[in-house]
Amino acid sequence: MVSKYETFLPKLIYPIRTGEHPTTAFGLSMAYNFAVATGNDALTELIRTRTLHWYLNDKQCPLAWEPARVSDRTDGKLVHLDGLNFSRAWLLYGVAKAFPAEYGHL
Repeated sequence: MVSKYETFLPKLIYPIRTGEHPTTAFGLSMAYNFAVATGNDALTELIRTRTLHWYLNDKQCPLAWEPARVSDRTDGKLVHLDGLNFSRAWLLYGVAKAFPAEYGHL
């Protein structure tokens, strides 16, 4: 059975970079873990190749470009930045762990 990712990802020309949950990077990080855990090698490889296609040439993107401070945690939209920051920290931890010589400072 072909998953919705296997039909959608090849059609997606560029990644979605909105800074909220529907970003391609966030969704792919979850889908990749699922693909590995379930042994779906085709989906794992598709996610790997599309991720490299979209993000490999990203260079010198300062972390400061991403929003960080939440001005009002009672605002349902603004408080999503806390989740974004948590996700970003989690992913940067993974990068630092995988590439300690280059990114251990993170």
